[in-house]
Amino acid sequence: MSRAKVHPLLKNLTTKLSGKTSVLILGPLPVQQERLQAICKKTKPEVVLYVDGGLIHKKKFLINKKIVHLSLGDGDSSLAPELLLPAEKDFSDLAFGLSGLTDKALSKVALLGFSNETEKRPDHLIQNLGEVYKFVERRKLALSMDQFLFFPAGKNEFFYRGTFSLFAFAKTAIRLTGKARYQIPEWKMLEPFSSLGLSNIGNGKIYLENKKTVMVYRAGENII
Repeated sequence: MSRAKVHPLLKNLTTKLSGKTSVLILGPLPVQQERLQAICKKTKPEVVLYVDGGLIHKKKFLINKKIVHLSLGDGDSSLAPELLLPAEKDFSDLAFGLSGLTDKALSKVALLGFSNETEKRPDHLIQNLGEVYKFVERRKLALSMDQFLFFPAGKNEFFYRGTFSLFAFAKTAIRLTGKARYQIPEWKMLEPFSSLGLSNIGNGKIYLENKKTVMVYRAGENII
């Protein structure tokens, strides 16, 4: 089924998200409590959106009555969500959820539970990265998805201590300075998934300038 045929469901979602400035999206994979608390402190979500199996995390938020809880999916890995999508469709549950984040008031988005070291479906991870990339391109918002950071075109910065790699989805010019061992002080072209940005080491605040959306993978150390 195409997105056009589920338009009433999408309209329902966008209505529920209207006027909200911060959203946390939770997927079906395990999430460390420390990481969850750190993201909530940083994002201060007004809405928690549970994507299909992400409903397993809902009990962690029941104590906070101010947060709006929404769930969506085709039900193949969870209890029946509020917005039940068709099982046969040409888009993922996450893609549907991201398509509902259209309000101009939205300024903070974070995703957890979509990637970890035990991931058994790399195809799901790859398409999730693609959907998040398209969302960042469209909304021009920096966001995190587990150990990945996405930055839209412009001047960006992030704080990190440990190994990281920088990737582009489309050819783009970049500059990388600050507390990175291997800096790129002059503009240089980064090809899609080139090894140019592979295995750098951060030791504090890192400054990044990019002409198109890029992605940073944090290899696991000190991710808060």
